Amino acid sequence: MAKYGMRCKFDVELHKKYFPDSLSILILSDGSVEYAYPSATAKLIQIDGHSEKQIRKECPREYKRSIDLYLCYKLNCIYVNREHITPIQLTKDQLSTLRQLRSEGIFVGKVPNYPTK
Repeated sequence: MAKYGMRCKFDVELHKKYFPDSLSILILSDGSVEYAYPSATAKLIQIDGHSEKQIRKECPREYKRSIDLYLCYKLNCIYVNREHITPIQLTKDQLSTLRQLRSEGIFVGKVPNYPTK
């Protein structure tokens, strides 16, 4: 078996084994998880499927300083690190995944009580 890493498909048990004190992921609208690798920006751009230049061109003025936040809103995904989530409306599936990560001790931040979207 190849060594587990951030290029692999996210697996709760393997994540706890190899990255017990670290978390940098995106939770997509369907609740699936992708590592934010090599960075959140790079992964969001990859998911969006457009060039960074094109994304920056279409990005509204209020998001110019953070295309990550813009892409999270555009793609309806949330960025999650060990203690925080991107302030965005959550789907029921995203909330379910976040609760699972919290119950597994991977995410230690506050989980909203209900889906916001």
